[in-house]
Amino acid sequence: MKVTGPPLTAGALMDVDGGSVVVDLTEAAAATIAAGDYLPFLDGGTTGTQSKGSINDVATLFAGTASATGLSASSGVLSVTDLTALGVSGSANQMLTDDGDGTVTSEANLLFDGTGLKIKEQSAAAADTAAYGQIWVKSDTPNTLYYTDDAGTDTQLGTGGGFTQGQIDGLALSWVDVSTVQIGIGLARDSADAANIELTGTQNVDITASGINGLDTGSEATSTWYSVWVVAGASGTGGLLSTSATSPTLPAGYDVSKRRIGWIYNHSDNDIQAFIQTGTGRDRTNWWNETGANYMKILDSGNGTSWSVVDAANRVPTTASQLNLWAYSAGGSANGVWIRPIDFLPLDTGTHGWAVVAQSQSRYQNVWMPCPGNKEVRYKCEHSSCSTYLIVLGWMETL
Repeated sequence: MKVTGPPLTAGALMDVDGGSVVVDLTEAAAATIAAGDYLPFLDGGTTGTQSKGSINDVATLFAGTASATGLSASSGVLSVTDLTALGVSGSANQMLTDDGDGTVTSEANLLFDGTGLKIKEQSAAAADTAAYGQIWVKSDTPNTLYYTDDAGTDTQLGTGGGFTQGQIDGLALSWVDVSTVQIGIGLARDSADAANIELTGTQNVDITASGINGLDTGSEATSTWYSVWVVAGASGTGGLLSTSATSPTLPAGYDVSKRRIGWIYNHSDNDIQAFIQTGTGRDRTNWWNETGANYMKILDSGNGTSWSVVDAANRVPTTASQLNLWAYSAGGSANGVWIRPIDFLPLDTGTHGWAVVAQSQSRYQNVWMPCPGNKEVRYKCEHSSCSTYLIVLGWMETL
């Protein structure tokens, strides 16, 4: 500013330089700007009116409209109060991510409410990314936690300890009465190796009922094997009986997962044959708990002097790997009876056998025999005076 007239002298914040007055802010005392302080400005641009405005006014100007900027001003302080302007949808507890170009996205499938992280379920893992693994929730019923490595290998985490195909713990069978069996609590990998099935309380299954916790289809039949299943779906978990060893008809609401856990036999008088099952893993042993002469015998007074086949299919199910046989001879004195599995040891005319019984010597024999194929055994008497009895006490399978 050029000034003419009397000589100029310097004052506070003012310097005189060759007839010009210069504002020198370096002479101002240091102070902290606070709410309520003022700043000079031209109101209306370069030709506007000299004015002053408070720090509060400046903060309010910068904040603009909260819905557009996400900011609010109060007493000269700016605050972030609305994230909608940054790309947040406004739904509660959604987490924010960077799209890679600075754009913020509100993730509807990832929630955090301060007490726990929630991940939206999905049918399968996302596409693999080299050097990265994925943690995700699979839309099973109920849903399950998974880890997928960068080669695309899925591993279930959490409940069940990442059960692998075929694993089972518990779900033991027990005989209740002539029409009912009970499934114990436990956990198993389903037959499709897609999910775990958990039963948190014991469940009775009635052969006279239909649908869940009963027969899958049809009505009770005599002299029939029924497979026992644990099944799960949107309606929960339950038990099922079926004449099919592999493909039961699943009831609505229980049609997502299934696993066979054993067998029962409905004998000729329309009663479930009593049994005791031992084992809680994949290997199960089933012992018949009935009168041997009525419900366990497969040979009565046999005296064939050549190798003869004895059918055990009504005492041993198709999936059994071994049967437990009690054999004895009530006649023939010292003449022996040879017994052997039908699928093992070549048939010959000699005395090659798995076990030998004789009335006056080793009269009683209890022996395990393999039966992975046909559920049959062979016997041969040394003399027709022998009187051979074969009784199946139990059987074993791997679930």
